[in-house]
Amino acid sequence: MHSSIIRNNETDYEALLAFKAATNDPLRSLESWNSSIHFCRWKGITCSSRHQRVIGLNLVNQNLTGFISPHVGNLSFLRFLSLDNNSYTGNLPRELGLLPRLQSLSVSYNSIEGQIPASLSNCTKLSSIVISYNKLAGPLPPELGSLPRLELIAFSRNNISGSIPSTFGNLSSLLRLYGGSNDLTGEIPDSLGRLTKLELVALGENLADRIHPSYSSQSFLH
Repeated sequence: MHSSIIRNNETDYEALLAFKAATNDPLRSLESWNSSIHFCRWKGITCSSRHQRVIGLNLVNQNLTGFISPHVGNLSFLRFLSLDNNSYTGNLPRELGLLPRLQSLSVSYNSIEGQIPASLSNCTKLSSIVISYNKLAGPLPPELGSLPRLELIAFSRNNISGSIPSTFGNLSSLLRLYGGSNDLTGEIPDSLGRLTKLELVALGENLADRIHPSYSSQSFLH
């Protein structure tokens, strides 16, 4: 094995250990995360067959607490991050923006605070952002409007404030937008009418006052 591959594998290994160190694990779900077996065989880890790099981290419904370590940004081959239905606190690390291959981010049903990091706009392969049922606050980053492959964004049941950025009208692949039960205000931007693939907009229980008459896509305000 080439030394560069060993070094890259070591980067993934160290990043996972840092993730574990930031996590409280009452059910001992991460018990396999030790040096007795290769990290590709650890619970919740999926690796690429060719290079043995981490492409998936799935720890849904494991009763985990603590915070999401910023070292997750060192998993440079990561495509799928799923941490739903745990009790993570702290912020979404801005280092998530260092994951150029990330396609799906799903951390719903936790207690994550702070703002949605604008750095997610660097993850140009993202097709799904699911961050509902947390304690996220602040405005929606307008930078997210630059994600060309984004099909789903769900941020319901948080404390998101401000208005929906007009840049979201650039999300040409967007199918569904869920943002109910937040503190959104203002008008739904006219630019969303350009999204020919858009099937559903759910913004109930907000302060957003109306949909522009020129908004052409079918909408369901739950």
